Amino acid sequence: AALAYLEQLRAEVLAGLHAGKNVDQLKVEITLNEYSDWAAYDTWRELNIQGMARHLMESGAATH
Repeated sequence: AALAYLEQLRAEVLAGLHAGKNVDQLKVEITLNEYSDWAAYDTWRELNIQGMARHLMESGAATH
């Protein structure tokens, strides 16, 4: 389940970055609701989006 979460997170963040959206927009738009019953979902969702966006931008994946 954790791998599926990360794959979905990556795909949604990458799609948003390719669409020209900024991290604040992604934090609002990417909900990952199917994982909302996970412990600390509300605490970690935005941080995970921010971290994934940073990773994708630093790796150059967001520019392709």
